[in-house]
Amino acid sequence: CAEGYEPLHPWIRCTRQGSINVWDPDIACIRKCTKSIIWNLSIQLSPGKRYYGTGERVSVKCRDGYEASEASITCVRQDSARRSVWSPEPRCIEIKQKRVESSSDSLSLTLSCNKGDCESIWDAKATCQEASECVSSCEPAPSDALCRIEDQWRVQEATITCSSLQPFTQYHVTIRSKSTNHPVYSVMVTTNATVPDAPEFGTNNDIPKDRTISWKRLSDCKGVIQGYQLNIAAWRDYNKTFHEAHLVRVSSSVTTYTMGKPGTNYSVEIRGFTAAGLGAPQTRTFSTDISEIKQKREIGRA
Repeated sequence: CAEGYEPLHPWIRCTRQGSINVWDPDIACIRKCTKSIIWNLSIQLSPGKRYYGTGERVSVKCRDGYEASEASITCVRQDSARRSVWSPEPRCIEIKQKRVESSSDSLSLTLSCNKGDCESIWDAKATCQEASECVSSCEPAPSDALCRIEDQWRVQEATITCSSLQPFTQYHVTIRSKSTNHPVYSVMVTTNATVPDAPEFGTNNDIPKDRTISWKRLSDCKGVIQGYQLNIAAWRDYNKTFHEAHLVRVSSSVTTYTMGKPGTNYSVEIRGFTAAGLGAPQTRTFSTDISEIKQKREIGRA
């Protein structure tokens, strides 16, 4: 047969019908399968070539943002029409992102699809995987978070919800078809920041001789540390009329603070804060050295 065609029957026999010889069955060529013109560039076949014979099976792939209705198709013979056709007929289904919402421990992604086109991926499944390794001071996240798909495309859209996530962490959400395991859609989503843990005081803060306290810098695992807030209460056992209270905020690069007065009892509550607000408190009570006040009194009497 000519290029693009193949024999309807691989063998024919010359037989006698009455007084003449004829071919049985009739000589006929049928058209091979080709890539349809109406597919344009949206559907790609693998392996790619110009013509496909009866029984050839090929993989189907769509461009980004689209999902193939079938992972593979087969060229089958349609004897009545004297041609071969693809079965099943492939389609590329467009998936659109409508909304992304996130909290510190969960996220939701809403996708839409043209009516009737999404039935082939009703059974889609979702995975939510941490995109990068967390720093060593952060708690490790599970490799795959718990995700579920709601609505199952019945109203032309579906919402994928992932829970039990780590705060302020970038996740790679991938939607795959259960039947083909082919990625339908993927997107990067970052969970919201939350309040930080309580800071740890330095090891020299039981009785700071230089009236300076220090603390360890908080990590940015739960959100970028914007600074620290110190609630300072001061009093003196030998002077019941003395009582002071201060609220001090310092930048995230500061990890020390010097108290102003010697011979004073201090209670210091320190909290870190992110964009989500103040974190858990850590409190330390101590007294500054009174000898400086005694020296000043002796100098005054002299």
